[in-house]
Amino acid sequence: MKGNKLIVIAEDSPTQAARLQFILEDYGFTVLHGKNGSEALNIIRENKPDLVISDITMPIMDGYQLTKNVKNDPVLNRIPIIMLTTLSSLGNILKGLENGADNYILKPFEEKNLISKIESVLKNGNEGIVKFSGDNLLVAHEGLSYKIDSKSTKIVDFLITTYENVLKRNQAAEKSKRELRVLNESLEEKVSERTAKLFKEVTERKQYQYELEESEKKYRLLFDNGPDGISQIDNKGNIVHSNKRESELIGYEKEFIVGKHFATFLNKESVGNFKEYFDILQKEGYLETEMWLVRNDGVEFPVWRKFSAIYENGGFNGAIVHTRDITDRKQAEEKLLYSEQRFCQVTEHSKEWIWEVNTDGLYTFSSKVLENTLGFKPEEIIGKKHFYDFFHPEDKEELKKGALQAFKQKQPFYEFINRNVNKNGETIWLSTSGVPMLDREGNLIGYRGTDFNITERKNAEEELKEAYLKATESDRLKSAFLATMSHELRTPLNAILGFSDLISEDLSGEETVKFAKIVNSSGKHLLTIVDDLFDIALIESGVIKIQKNEENLYSILKNVHDIITSLQQKMGKLNIDLKMIIPADSKDFILQTDSAKLKQILINILKNAVKFTHKGHINYGYSITMGHKTSELEFFVKDTGIGIPEKKREFIFDAFRQADDSHTRIYGGTGIGLSIARKLTELFGGKIWFETEPGKGSTFYFTIPFVEAEKVTKPIIKEIEKNDDLLLKKILIVEDVYISYEYLRIVLERLGLKTIWAQNGKDAIKYCNENQGIDLVLMDINLPDINGYEATVEIKRTRPGLPVIAQTAKALAGDREKSIDAGCDDYITKPIKQKLLIRMIKEQFKQ
Repeated sequence: MKGNKLIVIAEDSPTQAARLQFILEDYGFTVLHGKNGSEALNIIRENKPDLVISDITMPIMDGYQLTKNVKNDPVLNRIPIIMLTTLSSLGNILKGLENGADNYILKPFEEKNLISKIESVLKNGNEGIVKFSGDNLLVAHEGLSYKIDSKSTKIVDFLITTYENVLKRNQAAEKSKRELRVLNESLEEKVSERTAKLFKEVTERKQYQYELEESEKKYRLLFDNGPDGISQIDNKGNIVHSNKRESELIGYEKEFIVGKHFATFLNKESVGNFKEYFDILQKEGYLETEMWLVRNDGVEFPVWRKFSAIYENGGFNGAIVHTRDITDRKQAEEKLLYSEQRFCQVTEHSKEWIWEVNTDGLYTFSSKVLENTLGFKPEEIIGKKHFYDFFHPEDKEELKKGALQAFKQKQPFYEFINRNVNKNGETIWLSTSGVPMLDREGNLIGYRGTDFNITERKNAEEELKEAYLKATESDRLKSAFLATMSHELRTPLNAILGFSDLISEDLSGEETVKFAKIVNSSGKHLLTIVDDLFDIALIESGVIKIQKNEENLYSILKNVHDIITSLQQKMGKLNIDLKMIIPADSKDFILQTDSAKLKQILINILKNAVKFTHKGHINYGYSITMGHKTSELEFFVKDTGIGIPEKKREFIFDAFRQADDSHTRIYGGTGIGLSIARKLTELFGGKIWFETEPGKGSTFYFTIPFVEAEKVTKPIIKEIEKNDDLLLKKILIVEDVYISYEYLRIVLERLGLKTIWAQNGKDAIKYCNENQGIDLVLMDINLPDINGYEATVEIKRTRPGLPVIAQTAKALAGDREKSIDAGCDDYITKPIKQKLLIRMIKEQFKQ
């Protein structure tokens, strides 16, 4: 059998190689010799020996590298390797195991022990003498079986301690041997004594060697059968030894693993990091890290690895690597991570502010929505602010006390509405919900919850309440206004209807004239009320516009004076001194303005002053403020009336307020004059205000921007008393309302004019085409078929020289321009004043 066994010796010492070869061949083994590790490796590859015996220290390639290369080669890795060692260092043993050595022979070796070791290795191969039985190791030794706990760390401790003791004794033996040699050379007379002592030391050395072998067996048992994967790598990262658990983890046989580079079994990501890990290991001597391995079936799985560096002769010589499968732990971590990611996604994308506080109310977590809610960043409040620090100062103490009391009860709360102050000092309304956080024993550790910004909702609610109150107030004011209007309209109507009935009875001429004047006066009063209502409606709807022309301001104010004086006379208040105060030399002041609307503002304010003044005076006028870019007129109306009570001042310019004010109701009127004045002032681009002192009077001011016009003398149109030039002129009255037509007919025929009546636009066109004797057309704009503009266009198409005067119920912005564009020659508004109509007609006939 021995003659069939081939052994390769790797030994650089010719003497040691020759002695070893002589012994082996003497026992019938075939022997091949390599002078270094590289030469031996080539012989092994070519001849596939049954056993390799290698020295450790050799040139070119040492015994460790040779072992590693053999064990990394899938063809050669099952060849057992015995390493020769002097037992000078524990590191030699560990490094040999790390690189995959199967056994050791101590130098100097005994022939019998050498052959026994070789036969044992050839017989058992890689199977060893240790087997697993559950969690225990079954160790066979000298015919007996020993059961050892495979998980106990005491085995490793015992193995290493035993080995270190043997090593120390071996070192002591070497020391003794050296001392013996010195003594032998210097003291011949003590040869016998020293020989005896040397014999004793040799005997002890053999005992140490035996103990070392036993320790090595124990170490190998632990190494091969530990609960974790254990491997040894050299200083290049090649696996020189691997235990059974390592094979189970990766799924490859030990023979396949040994000799491979450590990165062979890593996934791509871990392979990329391996160089960095290896550098750290060499510098620090220790490394713990997570890696991903690839099993033989291609499945990747996570492991936790501990690297402990091996140093020899002051240099890095590899490492022992412990490997533990952490798949279960990683799965638990991934579940936790998924849960955390889900929580983060919820907090990041939720519109609600998510928070956590401890039992004192101090913030321990906050989502980023806080910045949009209260203006703070999470890091500005976590560990620094309590939830009650943001409460509105007026609510803080009460809410803080209630919230902390609720904490003690460990109860959840929902949609707690609270007022807070943000970073900019603004009031923010939040809806807060929270649930208690408890530890395993049920103790409160804080609260977790959400806040939703409901400021817009609260503002909307407040606006809704305010709108409701305004609507309620508006309904009440409208009711009061309707009652007032009923009174104001019925009063002149009662006079008109009553005195109209009396006129139809037998009356003297003087009484008839008197009653007619009363009817006329009541009609004008009724018209004033209707005009006021119409004005306020048109202004609010934006229909009325400012129409500026060159006007003499003094003439406007003088006309206003005449109107108010007439009002005083009617009201029996001529005792009040009405005075116009204007700048000196301003009677010829011409400006671009809308005289009708300016007069309306002044008249409404002055009417108000006359109404509430019983004695004293009323002064009115203006002053001029010249600016760099704009200039303005500041008008004033100052009275010595009753003044305005403080509680009434805020709504003095509101429409219809008088209808609800018992203080002013006794003075009559619609109560919209000042409102019209304000709206017209704003239409001019000015402003209006007042100063008042109850019991002493009030002063109203208003301004309007102005552009001064060139000073020109406007021609004054004198009334033409003689009507001879109107005799026999024929006028077409286009009017769909009979009463309006009848009024115009009477006025015109009393002047000697002839009239024709057309009730709609189509008849008007027909009459004008058929009757060439028609000299002028009074065209109503609002007709039932086609309007007055369309009718005028058709008439002017066939009779372009026929004068047409447009008439309408109210002068609206743009109506004059529409009339002119349609071909009308002039424009008059209803109610039509007789003198103005006659003047217009005469002007048309003059042209």
